[in-house]
Order: sequence, then structure tokens, then C-alpha cells
Amino acid sequence: MGGKKKGGQQSFQFNFAEVKAPEAKQGGNPSEDKATDLVPALLPMVQKKLNTLVGTSSGYLDTLPKSVQNRIRALTKLQKEKEAIDEEYKKEREALEAKFRDKWVPLYTKRSAIVTGAEEPAWIEPEKKEGESKEEKKDENKNEKDDVKGIPEFWLQALMHHDEFRELINEEGDEAALKHLIDVRVKPVPEEKHSFTVEFEFTQNPYFENTILSKTYHLFEHPAYGEIMFDRVDVSDIKWKSGKKLNVKLVTKSQGGGRGGRRGGKRGGGAQPKTVTVEEPIQSFFNFFTQDGIVFIPPDEEEPLEEEEVEGMMEFDYELACALKDVVIPNALKWFTGEAAVIEDDEDGEEGDEEDGEEGAEEDDEEGEDEPDNKGQSAPAQTGDKPECKQQ
Repeated sequence: MGGKKKGGQQSFQFNFAEVKAPEAKQGGNPSEDKATDLVPALLPMVQKKLNTLVGTSSGYLDTLPKSVQNRIRALTKLQKEKEAIDEEYKKEREALEAKFRDKWVPLYTKRSAIVTGAEEPAWIEPEKKEGESKEEKKDENKNEKDDVKGIPEFWLQALMHHDEFRELINEEGDEAALKHLIDVRVKPVPEEKHSFTVEFEFTQNPYFENTILSKTYHLFEHPAYGEIMFDRVDVSDIKWKSGKKLNVKLVTKSQGGGRGGRRGGKRGGGAQPKTVTVEEPIQSFFNFFTQDGIVFIPPDEEEPLEEEEVEGMMEFDYELACALKDVVIPNALKWFTGEAAVIEDDEDGEEGDEEDGEEGAEEDDEEGEDEPDNKGQSAPAQTGDKPECKQQ
């Protein structure tokens, strides 16, 4: 493994012969079955080489006039001042976020207590409806006490009103299980600034033993670029009760069987096929708790997913977590009532109207032109950038 200069530029050549598994270094026999045995030796060597390449000059700057080199040094000084301000901004932003997070937590805790029925709030007079008399309002408030505890199906309804989560929830089993969901919360990961855990708390239910299902997204800040990068995901292992696994279906298949003859068994008859019952994955909300972030089932099991499709699913999985953290959990009441979904639909409709208007104007302009070749053409639809996940 070594670096060589070619044409004034640093090139990186890697020699796999230098990579040895830890067992080989100690005189043992390296495993031939596990390629991962090379990883502990490979990563430090690659990292060490990359560290030597960072900041290495290609020689181009040395060819520039001295006055230009001085200006670049001046820009370098400005860049360092800017980076110092960036660092100050990050620290103050993190402190501000922590300050307001501490203010939100008690509100979420009280909301959870009311939803679960652990706390009964003081009576609040409902707002007077238009055209309603005081007597009618007084009679309306004389409701008899009921046996309903808390707010049933609060989180199920909140998730059902969100388009992307509604697509994940199947009616056969997911809805019944999510009726036992009593709280959804986000927690920062200690000693990891940007990582976070999403927790789903359930009451005792007929489907799984867990009372808490969690998913942790480990993120880190790239040391050179300052961007937040994805590292890995840790998820709860769902302890399904017997016959209650909601993200699979049982399918009966025939296996085995063959022709008769010498190699096929007794003369004149083949081996009898064996009937087996196997599990096949199905669409389910509980696929959210997978280590690889694959929340959708491939349409054809015989054709493996392409790399781009897998990356797209992992990206969608992260977007779901961000939607929970930044949209659904902070405004859970509005998602429960459906108000948030209506607002979101209205915003999407306005964007669609604007696009339609722009396209209509384009078409009118094109129809008024003398050149017939331009008729019927329209500008490509403009799409806005997706909002990034807010950091903890």
C-alpha cells in the first residue's frame, strides 16, 4: 500500500497482499469463510493512509504567481475566521435547542398522562358554538360520567392521518396492535450529539411481549465537511407471541418429490412431496423495526433489490423517523384530530395550483407563438427540496 505522485498529483494504490487477518499476524490460520475477519486489520490501515493524504498539496498552487498565492493565503485566513464563527454558531444553536427541549419535555409528559388516563385534567368549558344559547350550552355540559379511560386509540389515529404511516399500517393486524400504543417519544443519545432514539410504548397486548419498541439512529458529524452523516441503526427485537407475528403470513408449500428408478427411490414410484408451512413477509407497520431499514417488501422475491432501490428504502426509513421526531410527535393532537393532515393537504394543493398556473401560462405563451414546433411543449414541473431532519 503506498501513494505515488503522477503528473504532480497524489495517487493512492492499495495492495491487498499487505492486509492480514489478526489470526495470521499471530501465526494462526485466518478464517476462509468469513470475509469480515479482514475488517479489523483493513480499516486502521486505510484510515492511516487517508490521514496522510488529507491536506497534501498537488503542487498546483506553487505554480501560481506570488501575488495570487498571497491572495489565496488571505482567503485562507478569512476561511479560518469563518470556521471559527461556524463553531461558535453550532455551540450556541445546540445550547438553544437543549434549552427548549427541556421546556417541551414536561408538556409531552403531561400529554402522555392525559392520553393514558393517568391524570384527569380540570374541567374546561367548551367554546360556545355559533347560534347556541347559554341554556343549550349548560345542558350540553351536564354529561354523565363514563368509564372511558384517557383518550383511546390516540396514537393510532394520529399515525393513520399521516399519509406515509397510513400506507404502512395493514388492517388485518397492525391496527389492532396499534390500539395498544400509548406513547411515542424521542430521546437524545447520550454522548452522541446528533443521534436520537424513537420509542413506542405499548400496554400489554396479545401480539408481542415488549412494552417498548425502540429504534436508534446513530449519526455523526463529518470532521472535514461538517455534514451530519448516517452511521447505523439499532432496533428492538420484537418478541412475538406464538402465531401472532404481524409482518409475515403463513404459506403452505410442497417440497421434495422426484422420479422413480434407481436414484429416485423405489422402482415405479418417486419420493412423495413434503408439505411445509413457511413464513412470507408482508407489508406491515412493524417492518419499521428492521435493522436494514427496509420497510417495504420487494414485489418479486426472486428478483433481488438493486442497490439504488435499497438506498432509496433506507433513505425513506430515515425520513419516517424525522417525520415522527419533527412533525408528528410535537403536534400529535393535530394529527389525532386530522387538522394537521388537512393543513398539509391544503399546502400541497396550493403548490399544485401554482404549478398548474405556471404550466397553463407556458402553454398560452406557446400557443401564441408563430413557430408550430413549440406547440404542446411545457416546462418541467418544479419540485421543492425535501425538508431535512432537524438535529437534536
